[in-house]
Amino acid sequence: MADKFKKYTGKEIDVEFSATRCIHAARCVHGLPEVFNPDGKPWIKPDGAKAEKLAEVVRQCPTGALRYKRHDGGAEEAPDSKNTITLAANGPANARGEIELAGNKETRVSLCRCGASHNKPLCDGSHEEIKFKDDGGANLSEVAGMLLGARTLKITPLPNGPLKVNGVVTIHNSGGKSVHLSEECYLCRCGASQKKPFCDGAHAKAGFTT
Repeated sequence: MADKFKKYTGKEIDVEFSATRCIHAARCVHGLPEVFNPDGKPWIKPDGAKAEKLAEVVRQCPTGALRYKRHDGGAEEAPDSKNTITLAANGPANARGEIELAGNKETRVSLCRCGASHNKPLCDGSHEEIKFKDDGGANLSEVAGMLLGARTLKITPLPNGPLKVNGVVTIHNSGGKSVHLSEECYLCRCGASQKKPFCDGAHAKAGFTT
């Protein structure tokens, strides 16, 4: 998991960007084209919008490729009040909340589900190249309820195996419905499980390596 962030300095707010995390969700470009212009030089101009609006758009980035640092007295980013993992159809698992991933503190990450990422456990967009197919839990039954437990969502990539997830989390399918409540689960990241998004041990037969 290699992350290098480049800083774009503004008067009220700085924006940092990691190209290795970006999978071109384009929420930044559509949300604030006056700030985020892929054809511009530089492509991020923090002074193109008010700090509050810019911070709001940055928080919509599912991968954590964008983050910000305010120096106008405004609040820095805080984790979502509830931990969630949302499954993208034919794509990654987008986690939000108070996350600890492989020992690193995060608020937003996109986790590889296809097994082909070169930046495991993070998604790098390789699912498009290999034409990964999965409906994002569209056929899972909706659930309701509430769990009490650890606030921090600890995600541990097991060697040559799944993601071990500890902590209270709600998993949403690609349609936005809550399909799983858990304090511990194991998520497939090899792409071969027949019980996606959960691991069924298929990584061993598939020869999945990390």
